[in-house]
Amino acid sequence: MKAVIRLFLLIPILAVFGMAIPAPAHGEEISVFGPQIFSKVRGKPRTETVQFNVPVDIAGTLIILNGGRENAPKKKRVKKGKVVLNGDKIIPQKIDHDKDKDKDKDKDRDRRHKRHKHKHKKIKLNKKTGKLVLPVVLKAGSNSFSVKLKGKRGSKISVEFIIDDEAPTAAFTANPIEGSSSLNVNFDASGSTDPDDSIASYNWNFGEPGAPAGSGVTSSHQYNTPGIFTVTLTVTDQFGLTDQATTSITVTNPNLPPVAAFIATPSEGAAPLDVGFDGSGSSDPDDGIASYNWTFGDGGAAASGVNASHVYATPGNFIVTLTVTDTFGLTDQTTTSITVINLPPIAVFTATPSEGEAPLDVSFDASGSSDPNDSIASYDWDFGEPGAPAGSGVTTSYQYTTSGTFIATLLVTDTFGFISQTTQTVIVSDPVPPFIGIIPDAPSLANTLIADMSQSTTFLYTGPNAVQTGVTPGTIEPKRAAVARGRVFTRDGNPLPGVTVTVLNHPEFGQTLTRADGFYDMAVNGGGRLTLDFQSQGICPVSARSRCRGRIIPLRTKLPSFQWTRR
Repeated sequence: MKAVIRLFLLIPILAVFGMAIPAPAHGEEISVFGPQIFSKVRGKPRTETVQFNVPVDIAGTLIILNGGRENAPKKKRVKKGKVVLNGDKIIPQKIDHDKDKDKDKDKDRDRRHKRHKHKHKKIKLNKKTGKLVLPVVLKAGSNSFSVKLKGKRGSKISVEFIIDDEAPTAAFTANPIEGSSSLNVNFDASGSTDPDDSIASYNWNFGEPGAPAGSGVTSSHQYNTPGIFTVTLTVTDQFGLTDQATTSITVTNPNLPPVAAFIATPSEGAAPLDVGFDGSGSSDPDDGIASYNWTFGDGGAAASGVNASHVYATPGNFIVTLTVTDTFGLTDQTTTSITVINLPPIAVFTATPSEGEAPLDVSFDASGSSDPNDSIASYDWDFGEPGAPAGSGVTTSYQYTTSGTFIATLLVTDTFGFISQTTQTVIVSDPVPPFIGIIPDAPSLANTLIADMSQSTTFLYTGPNAVQTGVTPGTIEPKRAAVARGRVFTRDGNPLPGVTVTVLNHPEFGQTLTRADGFYDMAVNGGGRLTLDFQSQGICPVSARSRCRGRIIPLRTKLPSFQWTRR
């Protein structure tokens, strides 16, 4: 609803208008000048001028009451008058009847002011004129208004300028509108509007006792005590019209942070290790958990949600972090360690053959090696023979050219650098020289000779024609001296000469060779069992036990014989 406010203030003529415009109620017309009385004084008519200010260019209405009030008697009215606004003559004024008959776009203003329609061609101010209501345009800043009156002394007129101003509309947002104490709220009134001029001021009442007021389009306030507070925004336009808007801010007791907790299953194991994480043990004492965020410590992608899983592809110790955030933005973190181990590879190989005479070609095969959780990256071989080049690969081979016992070593390395090794022994013997010529028979013993056995057998291992070589001096004991005699045949029954005969595990007795007829004689110590070893190139070795009792064996005595099978 709109109404007309007219404040009749009698001030001296020629006084300069500079007072503040009173703040009217919402949606009212505003008087920006007057009503002010102009009176005819003694003497010749003179021009009286006043000035007043408006904040913006705006259309207004000039209201003149001849006699100083409504329906004043003619004796109080001026005989004739002239009115000028900002240099433009307002009264008297020629009028255009056609324009005057045009409909005013603002119908409300027509109804309020009931604009006077004259039958005369000029708008005049005289005794017949009781009231004039004229449209005018006021400019921003200072406006100059002058009056020149004729009539009896004491005749007068009342002058008032009014404008039709729409009140502003207050609107604002608050963010957040609820939370725990020490809540900082931001206010934004940029949504407030004024339809015909602009908003001159924004004033905030935050509703908290003792809180200072705020100003400006935007403002903020921190609420430190729990409660429900009504925030009021008052906006005022340039002509003093106001509007208000309110909202409520709810402040609760301080928010407590959440508590992060989780379990990891399993927490250690061999790579690749698939670990499951469960954060359902996390809690918040006063609201709820809004988010769960996981980092797994190995540079992999993060995850979210109450539950998560991750595969650790490489060995190491990794720190897993769970961050929980509640509905008010408070957070908590907890961590645990995941240990990922690597199982070493298992080295296995075969050597074929593992023994033989030099030169010996041996094939090595490590295809039986394995790794329980990844794969084998390399195979490295050391053949154990000084100066021998190293080997590589799953399979390899090497020729041993010298006799001896060699430790062949395989070293396997997996993809994570873990190693394992194993060894095997390769025995390489000297080659047995081929039998060349006929070994001369040892001197025959008389059939019935009774003699000192020690003296009777020395010819076998001493002298230039000794047939038993390598005997350690003092090995043959005089009281135990004996002779081991036998004969060696092939499977087809032919005598086998050149077979090396030794006493197993007793190198001190040296060795002898079978003669052309396959016979052999070997001096030993009697009184127990001995194991003789027979070896010949290309023939499998044979061992046989004999009992020597320390006596001369007659030539007619049946001797042990051995049959050999060539390879």
